Amino acid sequence: MYACAKQLGRKIIRGTVTDGHNWIFLVLKMNPNDDGAVYAQSLRRTRLMTVVPPGDEEISRTMSDVIAGIITYWLSVPEVNPLTHLAHPTFVDQAMSDLSVPHELNTDEHKAIVTHLKSLEESDCGEEGMRCFPLSLPGRPPLFIKHSYYDILAEANTQNFFYLLAKDDASAPRIPRVLDAFSSDEGDCFVVMEKIDAQTLGDCGIPEAEAVDLAAFAVKWLQDQLSSVPDTVFGRISFEEAPVWHQFFKDHQPPGVFANPKQLAEYVSEASQRCRPKERRLSINQVLALFGDDRQIYHCDIKKENFLLNSKGVWIIDFQHIGVLPQVFQTYAFFNIGEPFAAKVGRKLGYRPSRTANAMVPISGVLRQCGVIPIPKLTSRHTLQGKS
Repeated sequence: MYACAKQLGRKIIRGTVTDGHNWIFLVLKMNPNDDGAVYAQSLRRTRLMTVVPPGDEEISRTMSDVIAGIITYWLSVPEVNPLTHLAHPTFVDQAMSDLSVPHELNTDEHKAIVTHLKSLEESDCGEEGMRCFPLSLPGRPPLFIKHSYYDILAEANTQNFFYLLAKDDASAPRIPRVLDAFSSDEGDCFVVMEKIDAQTLGDCGIPEAEAVDLAAFAVKWLQDQLSSVPDTVFGRISFEEAPVWHQFFKDHQPPGVFANPKQLAEYVSEASQRCRPKERRLSINQVLALFGDDRQIYHCDIKKENFLLNSKGVWIIDFQHIGVLPQVFQTYAFFNIGEPFAAKVGRKLGYRPSRTANAMVPISGVLRQCGVIPIPKLTSRHTLQGKS
């Protein structure tokens, strides 16, 4: 791509690498003097095939639409040469924010992080000590590493998305900058971010009412960013296809990805058919009526330890339980998960316990008891549209 851009005299070029099933999207921007370039890429391969119970593969319609939508958007821009996938400048920022997180660390620094994790394992520091740890690397500011074996890379996408929205907004809460996200050959996943010198809302010595005000301010700001989220995003705010995190589901996660509110309603309705008495069993339309607004940014892990405070303001530091779901899931997170601090924040924001959220409680109980209930196949297409 670099050689092609130089030969054609282009400053920006884009394309994809694919074997037909796995897709990696790339955007390359030449340096001003053409002596090098920077590039962004989708964080991991986008797979057309997904595994569904009992282990068969099927084509992911969501990913098919995402891939088709990106290519359609590229080809729809007048400045684009469809033979070389040349980009116009406004797409570069979108690609860097929507399709990937930054990749600022080099291979040796990745290896140093993996080696440090292995030393923590040998020191028997415990699961919590290996899940999050500080680290110093030569020439880098103090770093904070999150480690997991599953979809933490999608969380990095979410955090980076909100960081880009907040970094130039003086009225926004602060969000740590993500420097990198990667997975090791052993299957460990890492998110590398700046380390914030601050205390949690529970440790900084402020009154309870002030802690509630600060958390409410941060959550309200998150909710107000819905207009910046593409209309087709439902669930995780990430290019990575990963299930949402919410306490409504068994172990906080459903068995797969929901493409839209209707598919989620079908899943909830199916689970409700196992409720007793029968009056608690809901049709798909009844579930949709419970949902309220189809799409709302939610935060369902509102605890003092998930917010920091220093002279720069309040910081949001955990993005695992943040995404887009119907409105009732935010009310549920405020009042139906047994978290007193979250309930105080909800009341501060004008929320109140509701019959609709209460009606979700026995259905959640079924999911927790019965385990995996298969997600219905898509009944409508999920399309990707470019931001205006």
